[in-house]
Amino acid sequence: MYFYLITQIVLENGLNNQRQTHISGALLITIFIALRTLNQILFKNIAIGPGGSSYFSLIMQPLFYISCVIFLAQALVWLMVLRRFDLSTAYPFTSITFITLLVSGALFFDESITLGNVLGSVLIMAGVVIISRNQCSKQDNGIRIS
Repeated sequence: MYFYLITQIVLENGLNNQRQTHISGALLITIFIALRTLNQILFKNIAIGPGGSSYFSLIMQPLFYISCVIFLAQALVWLMVLRRFDLSTAYPFTSITFITLLVSGALFFDESITLGNVLGSVLIMAGVVIISRNQCSKQDNGIRIS
């Protein structure tokens, strides 16, 4: 669902000139969001895991090093995203992780989802759409502010 939404926003707003670049850019943003979500799930597992309360015991868990590798992959994917999009256009999409982490928290850690969480998530998605469309219209009208 998120990939579809991202692809539609990217394609409708014409962030780049070639369709192939749109799809690869949308795919990269989706991969970034997935890696970021996975990394936060792993960090939560490390934090609540059997490692004890000291920071040293937390970093001695093998899951910590797996999480670091995923964090590096996330950074590399983000650099590829920034090669294709302006920072002001790409960055709002990172807020989608608020939604993916809300759902992940409920699924994996039995965290509750409140009405405020749902309303906030709807506002986040609306904000992503508005910002991305606004950035594209500025670029199309030659009013580009960088």
